[in-house]
Amino acid sequence: MSRLISTFLLLLVLFGGIPGFLFSNTSESQETGNTSSLESLEAQNEDILNWADDPLEGLGLEDLSSFYWSASVAAGIGHSDNFLKREAPTSSSFYKLEGDIFLNLLLEKSSLMVLAYFEGLKYDFDTDIDSETLAFLHASWSKFGTTWLYGVELDAFYGDQIYDASLSSNAQPEGARLLQFRPALSVFLERDIGKKDSLRLVTDLERTLYERSEDDYWRPRLRAEWSRAWHPSVKMVTTVGYFQEHYDEEISQDRRGLDMPSDELLLLRGPYFEEELSWSPPKLKKVRIIGRMGATFEMDAYGEYDDAVRLWGSLGTRFNLFQVDMNITGRWQTTRYSYRQVDFFDTRPQEQIYSSLKIEAQRSLPMGLSLRLGVEWSDFNSRISSEQFSERRVEALINWSY
Repeated sequence: MSRLISTFLLLLVLFGGIPGFLFSNTSESQETGNTSSLESLEAQNEDILNWADDPLEGLGLEDLSSFYWSASVAAGIGHSDNFLKREAPTSSSFYKLEGDIFLNLLLEKSSLMVLAYFEGLKYDFDTDIDSETLAFLHASWSKFGTTWLYGVELDAFYGDQIYDASLSSNAQPEGARLLQFRPALSVFLERDIGKKDSLRLVTDLERTLYERSEDDYWRPRLRAEWSRAWHPSVKMVTTVGYFQEHYDEEISQDRRGLDMPSDELLLLRGPYFEEELSWSPPKLKKVRIIGRMGATFEMDAYGEYDDAVRLWGSLGTRFNLFQVDMNITGRWQTTRYSYRQVDFFDTRPQEQIYSSLKIEAQRSLPMGLSLRLGVEWSDFNSRISSEQFSERRVEALINWSY
């Protein structure tokens, strides 16, 4: 136990400056897209990352045995009225395949949990790039101490997604790949404080890699999470933290997007905050409502272009209606840049708003099968008109679970 605490404190000390030898340069590759494509896709990917926060949700598991595992696979068809996410919509039908596997091992003084998820889409559109792939892995090992619960977590996210590479809304739609890979390693300490409260301390190091090496960065973070059970059915989690982003090659820029004369590499840092409130009515066992809201303050150490405040919120509910499992989630995120200009001559600060509403209905069928229907609306608004888009997706999948 003392060794783990020493390791945790050492990471706190090292947090102020990551050694230079960690920042190895990657090879140059082709340009991969604009800010709106990257930020809108990352906002959509948060659904997968939020699901990993509570992988037991929706499995109906109150008491796990010493070893438990489950797996599911789903396949079906769908349609998007703007799959390239461009101002001039481009529609396409698609085929979808997804699967996940979950296992949990409980030992006398420790536990191991692994969750893996995969999603693949193939669009029916005449373009060189017509497919997307998402994959996510979460693994956690926990050790039960006399006072503290401690352990390590490994997360990895991979996205191979499509954006519109045409230069204007009047141009012919052109699909291009947007690749990203984000592995992260975390060390955590957790303990109960009384019967209603618990404290969790986490330090982690994330590496983000894109196809364009200028965008690659290291992201060390610290955070503290306080959980409070206000009622057996009401739980609140408050998170406060601090992060840094050390870029490999990208130079800090002024408000117009021009490189700063100092040639300092981009270094973003700042605090962030998140509040989560969940309600599970005891008399309605299949009902759960969960809301999140938060803010991130991004400060550029040497430039102006990336100074921003990000605010976000989400509200979701699960319930059963006439033997149909319903899942409704709404999300919203706004990015307000402090100095970044709309363009070289328009000196207004840039602002972007992303919003989405997703509705899913799932009905059980014989032999472990189920039918899942879903519809999703999403909008991306920006003061740069060419970045704006809206999209609606509908899909129908047959799911098999074991």
